[in-house]
Amino acid sequence: MFLIDIIKYTPLWVWGLLAALLVLGGSQARDREVGIARVTLLPLAMIALALYGVVGAFGAHPAPLTAWALGVAAALILGARLVAPRGARRLPTGARLHVRGSWLPLALIVSIFIVKYTVGVSLAMHPELARANGFDALASLAYGGFSGLFLARGLALWKVSRLEQNPQ
Repeated sequence: MFLIDIIKYTPLWVWGLLAALLVLGGSQARDREVGIARVTLLPLAMIALALYGVVGAFGAHPAPLTAWALGVAAALILGARLVAPRGARRLPTGARLHVRGSWLPLALIVSIFIVKYTVGVSLAMHPELARANGFDALASLAYGGFSGLFLARGLALWKVSRLEQNPQ
């Protein structure tokens, strides 16, 4: 009954957001042409939303902000090759890329949603967790790690657009 109560008391807009995120992530599973601006803006938006989630849940305190930054940095360093899109190329028609379909963006989007949902439910049920040693840092590290992987993917695509624009 416990899980059903959590789902039942989740605001309706959360499920609408999940549906929209699933559509967004699923759309990236097929080959597509995408503008360089979108390649840049989507990862930046995910970084901003993750940082907003950290500050909204735990405040602008050093421990969660540092953990978030460490998560982003670790993802950029360790995950860059893992999430780099294979077969992406700049199109000759301008500032657009051809990107092969991948389920990875959907997995990252769902992972971020699950972390945010879990943190939200945990804090709603046990508000004292916001001040508990380690909870804020662990949640912030997860926010930073997943959004950092999104950023690493976006940077890899941006690099493709720059390398093919200015071959050396």
